[in-house]
Amino acid sequence: MFEPTNTCLSVKVFYLPWLVNFAGPNYGLILELDRNGYITRSFQDPTGSVVPRHISEVYDDGNVLYLGCYHISRFLLRVTWLPIILSSVFFYQKLCEPHPHSYTCPSFRFQRTVTGVTGMLITLFLLILSALDVLFFFLPNSNFDPKAVSVFEKTRPKFEGALKVNSILAKTQKWHEGDLVGPESIAADSTGTLYAGLADGRIVKLEGDKVVDVVRTGKQMANCGTPEAEPTCGRPLGMRFDKYGINLIVADAYLGLLEVNPKARTVSTLVPPSPGMNNRPFRFVNDLDIARDRTIYFTDSSSKWQRRQLHYSILEGDNTGRLMAYHPKTGEMEVLMDGLHFANGVQISPDGDHVLVAETGALRIMKYYIKGEHEGKSEVFAQNLPGFPDNIRLSSKGGYWVGIATVRTDFFDLFQLYPRAKSFTAKVFSLPWLIGKTSRNYGLLLELDENGHITRSFHDPTGSVIPGSLSEVHDDGDVLFFGSFRSPFVGRLELKD
Repeated sequence: MFEPTNTCLSVKVFYLPWLVNFAGPNYGLILELDRNGYITRSFQDPTGSVVPRHISEVYDDGNVLYLGCYHISRFLLRVTWLPIILSSVFFYQKLCEPHPHSYTCPSFRFQRTVTGVTGMLITLFLLILSALDVLFFFLPNSNFDPKAVSVFEKTRPKFEGALKVNSILAKTQKWHEGDLVGPESIAADSTGTLYAGLADGRIVKLEGDKVVDVVRTGKQMANCGTPEAEPTCGRPLGMRFDKYGINLIVADAYLGLLEVNPKARTVSTLVPPSPGMNNRPFRFVNDLDIARDRTIYFTDSSSKWQRRQLHYSILEGDNTGRLMAYHPKTGEMEVLMDGLHFANGVQISPDGDHVLVAETGALRIMKYYIKGEHEGKSEVFAQNLPGFPDNIRLSSKGGYWVGIATVRTDFFDLFQLYPRAKSFTAKVFSLPWLIGKTSRNYGLLLELDENGHITRSFHDPTGSVIPGSLSEVHDDGDVLFFGSFRSPFVGRLELKD
């Protein structure tokens, strides 16, 4: 595996195959050598108009030579990039025959000019980046310590088969639009009434066309709903009702594991964020599920970063996430899994023998056995997903729904492999701004079977209704309700066979 040195900025910033291909001369050439290794003849295409380099082999049939080429994308790119200019050059090429490589030929002069200007621009760009790299190297970088995340080396799955592109999510109705902000998680009580936790710290009840305030997990402030106020106002994320459908158990990113009594409108703390476990406070409590014996399984996404800094956790390759078990009867806790890359959604299997946990930063879902002969062991359930998995919930048809926070892009997959480039970028740009600018507005929801295979996928390719940030699905049989950590509504999609 190639290990770039600290002095090679171009290796850390650019995709090397692209850089070599873009900077190299577009010149076709084959050589004939005698038995002593001396060149006796050469056949050339100086402008690359027909054979734009990449010649891999020659087959000599006597009077005919057959040329093998391993790559022609440069030629195709050139035609696509400057069709108008090249069409005029092609017209003038007739004037250059039989000496198309002459410096008096317009097409060759244009070829040399473009190549020269391109080379100068790339050189200038690299010099500027090198200067900035030296300058910003001495600036403090907080405690951001990026690492290469090897899972992004894998080619992401193609949108075909069960992932074939469709527009099903674009048919979603925007329920209570404008009355909600960031309804991350949705839970139903014993009567089927839905509850949602919002970005401003409120937990609300959705009664028909009404949004009814139930409680606040934190304190009310004028700027509740902003990232800066989240530690004080609270940010309810994953929510589940207990087995009686009476008390609502809430994972608040800052305030820990809470129990809400909607009827009495009270909030009590089950697990505070501090002291945490093993001298590590809970800095980012995310999602939960409740077993039949009342054990609450929940995730702490990071021991280093809080929710308002989640972009740093993902980009850093932070692997301090944990899967926890809290036993209400005794008040005891235990760490089931550690070293997770952004531990996120939690779902207990229907038979109760294992727990699934979304490892968002590693693009996969892990399985942890809580019963049976494999108790205490873990394994990969699904990996190399097409996007970043968020919450996991049961499907009414069997299997699981997985909300995709955002789909993968070429830029992000490449970016995650170069720690120095991430460190440099974090000093120059706002990471939330950068991720927002480089992310795709693409809604995606996955359905997985009990073996972790994708069986169905719902898409919104243009992001016209669901522009990503799909955090959770509540399956009501004939209707799916979508939670989102950003959207100003709860999505409602009627399923039709």
